[in-house]
Amino acid sequence: MYAVTLVGFLVICRHDAVKFLINDENQKKEAKVAIRQVYKYCDTPEKEEEYYQLIKSKCGKSSSNLNFNDAVCNPQYRGATWTNVGYIIFHELTGINVIMLYSSHMFK
Repeated sequence: MYAVTLVGFLVICRHDAVKFLINDENQKKEAKVAIRQVYKYCDTPEKEEEYYQLIKSKCGKSSSNLNFNDAVCNPQYRGATWTNVGYIIFHELTGINVIMLYSSHMFK
């Protein structure tokens, strides 16, 4: 099934995602072609540009200049950072991956 899926993506779906193409400034033409293929009522260049601008405004590159020191020490990010670290530690200490791996052997 994986091979069939891979061949399908290589043969049928030969373009990148619309959001990926829009975020890459060098691929504006390809983005408009993908928009035309994906969206039903996008048959004129004006509509293509409208959809392009709408998607670009909603999913722009949201890269932040957040560094490790700010994530750990800045009060704005500190709570979320330590909550996520605690969640990761708790997840690893539960051992759920081992249970899922060996459950078929344990519960025969």
